[in-house]
Amino acid sequence: MRFTSLVAAAATAALIALAVPSPASASLTGRASTVDVAVTSTEQLPPEVQSQVDELQANRSRIDAASTNVHGMVTFDFAAALRSGVPNELARDYARGVAIGGGHVVNDNGEFPSQVSARATCRGQNAFWYDWIGYHFKLDSCITPKVVKAIAGTAGVAGVLGALSAAFPPTSLPLVAVGAVAAYSAWSIDQCSKNGTGVEMSLAGFVC
Repeated sequence: MRFTSLVAAAATAALIALAVPSPASASLTGRASTVDVAVTSTEQLPPEVQSQVDELQANRSRIDAASTNVHGMVTFDFAAALRSGVPNELARDYARGVAIGGGHVVNDNGEFPSQVSARATCRGQNAFWYDWIGYHFKLDSCITPKVVKAIAGTAGVAGVLGALSAAFPPTSLPLVAVGAVAAYSAWSIDQCSKNGTGVEMSLAGFVC
């Protein structure tokens, strides 16, 4: 089932449970389900999400300067981000996402404890690329629930970027693509991940 825009997708998310999987996604054994996110520029995002992307873009260099990534483990210095001028709520959203992703937030008075999951075998893969269709994500079975939790917890675009840092260097991700993920229904992504191999996100609506 395909929706041509994020707004239409969000408005009809309740109908997805009734959708019949397309032939391309009906057999899910050993492969990720597919979530297609229709956006190529911030102009196609809902206004609230577009505003969050713009604010995050304006502060991204400060957030990056307050972050380190050692062997895939992100550490975010909350106090340093605030001192550099990152707005409090934006820093809090990003810190929340980093913690959800299993990273470390320091100099935060213990407000954002790392939510490290028990070691599990992750199925699927984590990948990001761009082609003639647009942006694509693949998220494995370990990172998918972290992204779902960030969306459901209303951590916004910054929170989703923080959660994705568990799988990708945050500086490598275009914020418009992160915004598209943040604008989507956490329930829908969660439902698409029930086969246990993660999800795949691309730019053509919604397929599940």
